[in-house]
Amino acid sequence: MKEITVFSPAKLNLYLNVLNRRPDGYHNIVTLFEKIDLCDEIIVKKRSKGIEIRTDSENLSVGRDNLMYRAVEEVSNFLNKSLGVDIFIKKNIPISSGLGGGSSNAASIINAVQRLYDLSLDKESLLYIARRLGADVGFFLSDYTYAIGRGIGDELEKIDSTLLLSQVLIWPRLNISTADMYKKLDSFNEDMGLTERNSSVKLLKQSIENSDISLIGKRLFNVFEGLLLQEELQVKRAKELLNQSGSVGTCLSGSGPTVFGIFRDRKEAIALQENLRLKGCRWEIFVVATYGG
Repeated sequence: MKEITVFSPAKLNLYLNVLNRRPDGYHNIVTLFEKIDLCDEIIVKKRSKGIEIRTDSENLSVGRDNLMYRAVEEVSNFLNKSLGVDIFIKKNIPISSGLGGGSSNAASIINAVQRLYDLSLDKESLLYIARRLGADVGFFLSDYTYAIGRGIGDELEKIDSTLLLSQVLIWPRLNISTADMYKKLDSFNEDMGLTERNSSVKLLKQSIENSDISLIGKRLFNVFEGLLLQEELQVKRAKELLNQSGSVGTCLSGSGPTVFGIFRDRKEAIALQENLRLKGCRWEIFVVATYGG
């Protein structure tokens, strides 16, 4: 096998709570992930040596700071074996949008390199490599559609559900630094004290297991939302629009700036997307569903 094509799905955080800052500088969190069918397309080929990344995106780095590049290096270092790889990525997931595109790309490349070079890394080895790359990479390496993430997000609990949600995503064409948002949250908590956070990830998990869309909508939660809505008017307007357009619940994903709304009917979601386009909306609007693999 000399060439394969893989699809790298985005994620939404249906729940995200930051508990405390750790001595290592990371944060302990509780989150609930959902994979969605907004995907980057990646073509991976063998090459005699080295790593080359090409892309159709003007904003994507193709050097060592790209997680795909680092993923190949980590696998090579782990095996003490040089792995030459040529990567072309068609970007569909907005960069720095709170949708996990970089982490998903890294996980997809790890899986692709395994197939290209007929490797047989066990689960423990894969999770070790994933943790060296980022907190969300382990979720994308898993076959879980929904999962609760604890620790820094890498301690995963699978949620057994076949529920397929229809969602509208609005990316207000802003790029938000996750590191900056965590710093702002730390500062906010120091100034104001810990805020009351009564939302429960367990209740949301039960709602997903029971396929109760109404309760899922009511139990969405993201600790960054209040902070970002104060700072970014475009994010606030996007959330208000989703609330006014028939969604059963809306929320920020990750540290933003993408917001999403859950709809009972995919036709209703598509109608909203088309209406906004007709009005000349400059936001990026996606209609997505839960990822089927």
